[in-house]
Amino acid sequence: MTKFVTKNDLMKLGFSSWQGMMLVKQAKTKLANQGLTWYESKGLGRVPLETVEEILGVKIDEDILLDTEIKENA
Repeated sequence: MTKFVTKNDLMKLGFSSWQGMMLVKQAKTKLANQGLTWYESKGLGRVPLETVEEILGVKIDEDILLDTEIKENA
């Protein structure tokens, strides 16, 4: 199953608001260039985690994302 991330998810990992926004923007551009035209929408702010990992060149531990969500909802 594909995991998706938003700017806010990336901020939970320690990225600034601007960095999170730019990572989502770069991921959307990359996906749109691959022919996935729905990523050209300005209102779309959720991108596959795998694409962000490709841009960063590192694997993001999904457990960290889940841990921060659990702590916030507790």
